[in-house]
Amino acid sequence: MQMLIALSLIAFITISISLLNKFWQYRVCAICAGVSLTWILFLLTGLFGYQINWFIPAILMGGSVVGITYWLEKHLAPRQLNLFAKTLLILMGFYAAYEIIQQSWYPAIIAAVIFLIIIIYYLRFSSKQQSTKTIQDLEKKMDDCC
Repeated sequence: MQMLIALSLIAFITISISLLNKFWQYRVCAICAGVSLTWILFLLTGLFGYQINWFIPAILMGGSVVGITYWLEKHLAPRQLNLFAKTLLILMGFYAAYEIIQQSWYPAIIAAVIFLIIIIYYLRFSSKQQSTKTIQDLEKKMDDCC
């Protein structure tokens, strides 16, 4: 029954965000929001003492970790996020999710911080790299133009 509730929540939140995206300036990944908000709701429900099946938020958290890694890879320059970085992201994300499910807060926070540091590092490094490449491309086009 709880899995049916989780799937229904994901569908409802996804559809709602998808409709709201038409009015928002910044677009949000509807399925990402559906999955993330569902595991957050399940996690909060369990932490407030209600009986939940902890496999459900664990599965959804794993999906979020993989989704974040995929999003990061998609938004970076080609070959910017190498196999080592992807593996490290997945491992830290899974470990953070595991510790959250176990309610071991200090290891969860440490793993989550490492996960975020890796993301911030690659986003920052890649954006500088892409800006430099874009400027160089524009300079080359201007030189070729005239």
